[in-house]
Amino acid sequence: MDPATLAATVVGTYLLPYVTKGAAALTAAVADKVGSAAANFATGIAGALWGKVKGAFSAEGDQFAIQEFEQHPEDGQKILERKLREKLEQDSGLLQELEQLISSADPEGRTAAQIIQNSGVMVNLQQADFRQAHDFNIVGAQYNPPGPPKPNRPGGGGNTTEN
Repeated sequence: MDPATLAATVVGTYLLPYVTKGAAALTAAVADKVGSAAANFATGIAGALWGKVKGAFSAEGDQFAIQEFEQHPEDGQKILERKLREKLEQDSGLLQELEQLISSADPEGRTAAQIIQNSGVMVNLQQADFRQAHDFNIVGAQYNPPGPPKPNRPGGGGNTTEN
């Protein structure tokens, strides 16, 4: 997985609900929908990812991204994604570790992302930056890229000009 996609996935799918809700509340919310074993697995993966990311941001200059994300998760999401992408571009070992964690499956073959998403725990992706990402799926979302306004076509007509 490329660094931009991996950073967006780790932060948006795993860390945002983990930090926003907290481990116990996330486990409870997921357990209500998919059972406690799956919830414990998903929360364990999210916690392991959080630990790896925090460890990668151990230098004093990196702490701002972590602190901002902890204090204001939705506002800090974009900052953390960008900084994590930069780290992943430079550290193939970290990239492989995070990929391995997000690829881990529970005994029923579900990844933690599938469990979290199937539980109905909602994540706000309004500030997510997917411009450099590829090979990912967002299920149950709608994206309307900015562009020219769509023409008003009364009566089903197309864009025509009269001569």
